[in-house]
Amino acid sequence: MAIKKVRKEVWKGIAAIALALLVILALATPVAQSYEGRINTALGISTTQIVENEE
Repeated sequence: MAIKKVRKEVWKGIAAIALALLVILALATPVAQSYEGRINTALGISTTQIVENEE
């Protein structure tokens, strides 16, 4: 019976970690989107590219 209790506790731990990640990502996504320009500048990357059509 001790093994079942250990498995139950492991699943509780995994569920708690998954929930914590979900909450962090749900809160961090809008913040990251609103500071997208500053983040890209700090990282030295560009997410947009202008393509000219040569017709």
